[in-house]
Amino acid sequence: MSDTEFRLVLSAVHVAFYLICFFITFRPIMTTFHLTLIMASIAFGIRPALSAIADSYTLYPTAGGTWAYESGMIYQFLFMFTYAVGYLIRYRSTWGNHVKIQLKPSKSGLVVSLLLGLGAVLAIHLLSHGLWLPTRRSQTLTSVVPFGKYLFPLAVIPLTMVLPLVFVRLQYKMTPLRLLVGALVVGVCVVLLSLLYQRGFILIGIILFLWMLDRLHRLSVKRAVTFGVAALVLLFTIRPVVNEVLTISRPTVDTHQDQNVPLRVTDFVRENILSKPNFDNADVWPVVIDFVKRNGELEGSGYLAVPLRFFSPSLRNELNVPTVVDTLNSYYWGESYWKTNFGFNVTMSQELYMNFGLIGLFLGWLPGLLTAVVDRYLSRLQTVRDYTLYVVFAGWVCGGFTSDTAGIVQWSVAILLFALLLRAVGRVRLTSGGINDSPASGKGGRLCADRS
Repeated sequence: MSDTEFRLVLSAVHVAFYLICFFITFRPIMTTFHLTLIMASIAFGIRPALSAIADSYTLYPTAGGTWAYESGMIYQFLFMFTYAVGYLIRYRSTWGNHVKIQLKPSKSGLVVSLLLGLGAVLAIHLLSHGLWLPTRRSQTLTSVVPFGKYLFPLAVIPLTMVLPLVFVRLQYKMTPLRLLVGALVVGVCVVLLSLLYQRGFILIGIILFLWMLDRLHRLSVKRAVTFGVAALVLLFTIRPVVNEVLTISRPTVDTHQDQNVPLRVTDFVRENILSKPNFDNADVWPVVIDFVKRNGELEGSGYLAVPLRFFSPSLRNELNVPTVVDTLNSYYWGESYWKTNFGFNVTMSQELYMNFGLIGLFLGWLPGLLTAVVDRYLSRLQTVRDYTLYVVFAGWVCGGFTSDTAGIVQWSVAILLFALLLRAVGRVRLTSGGINDSPASGKGGRLCADRS
């Protein structure tokens, strides 16, 4: 069997396994586990298959070559198998037991989120003198903006939440004027998130909208797939559109001397899909394997820097306490990583392998179990207030606990702090005797203290 055929077989095995897991856990359909399966199908099914037909192209070449790439796919399968076992331990189906959620919106949640997001973007612009714009920077935003490590999540998190919060308000009362204002507000937030290059958070905002739609009306498979495909199309096209609008010019290498020569399919796939760092997890595995082969396992030391994820990479570099992401990127890219902070992501499976070797992959049952706990919370939640929606946001951002530990901790804590802020704002309004226009209070009236 050739390398191409072997890679295609591995891709098919991955996709088949994820389909089996999907049908076993069919209901509820909007779960973080299903999101993990979809992302894994693309990263370890579709992309490797395209790589196979494009002469085994990989985005991050190493000395291991195709052997390291395919070994990584096998290692990932071992992790996902134990991950699925852990999930099934706590999984509970909701067949025939659909419970609608009750939405209890407030103006303060949407207004506070919008003001915080817009205020953070304004602060980013003023402090960086406009250097945060994609046309003017060659480093990550957190590197070129003073206090960018904190202003960045302060902008991204509330701007992402505007989409589901607008949906909640429109569910309460739909008028042409509200619909127009809501569309404009969402459009502004999507544009700002695009400028911040946060396509993933736009996708999560859409997912939160779909999750509420499913809990309200129980989405059919056809509608869920339609919305999912549309979201993925948006994910892949939004950055090129932003680049075109901003007229970003990047130097390119013309690999075709004669423009009259027709472009081969393999060349098209390589240049337009595989050369982009979208779902590049399989491409990172050879780097992981090469690192462990040359430097040995970290033996758990990679987790020491998790608390330092809340601080800048430069501080972690000065203290010589890098995260696993820092370690792998600095190994592959050298000093340029510390200067630009541009690099690839590291998944939970790769992190476990770097720390504990092959044995670490069999710990996949633990993130699988945690994912099942999150999904049970999401399926049992009955009352959704603004701050509750932030908690739901945190659950989805965990991404099935398959990204690196430091990233999961950082974003989860940041989002939960926003949830606490909104709850505190709500309690201030309660104690001040404000007026509520939520469905729970009819047409208005004095509020009762929220004890939930």
